[in-house]
Amino acid sequence: MTAPGLAAVNIAMSRKILSEPAQPYVEGTYALRAVHTTGRRSRRR
Repeated sequence: MTAPGLAAVNIAMSRKILSEPAQPYVEGTYALRAVHTTGRRSRRR
C-alpha cells in the first residue's frame, strides 16, 4: 500500500471510530473505542 493510500485508510478509520459511541467489550471479540495518541511527526493529539 502506498503512503497516501495508508493515510487515507487511517483517516477513514479515525473518522469512523470518533463518530460512533464506544462499544462495550465482549470477551473474545473486538470493540471500537476512541483512543488518544500523539502523532510521531506532528506531535499533535
